[in-house]
Amino acid sequence: MIELLALTFLLLAVFAVTTLVLAALKLVIWTVLLPFRLLLGLLMLPLLIIKAVFAGVLFLVVGPILGVVLVVATLIAVLAVAAPLLPLLVIGLVLWALLRSAQHPVAVR
Repeated sequence: MIELLALTFLLLAVFAVTTLVLAALKLVIWTVLLPFRLLLGLLMLPLLIIKAVFAGVLFLVVGPILGVVLVVATLIAVLAVAAPLLPLLVIGLVLWALLRSAQHPVAVR
């Protein structure tokens, strides 16, 4: 049992050392590559602006079309769900009409 506990602590120590070594390696690589990342970001800025303008114009063109399609699809879905309920609606209207005609109106004084 002691051996299992010792093995667990050994594996935990190996994991901790490996994590620290990899974190240090990541820090070194990130520090070395930071100037290149900044330069690339600066060079990509005009392309990102062009992308944003293009996406905005595309949204202005396609947005209303998608809105109309969404409204039509919603209406079709509501009708598809409501169509099987139409016979029940007709039966309810007939019963309501029969019960309504069977009641005699009360004269108001």
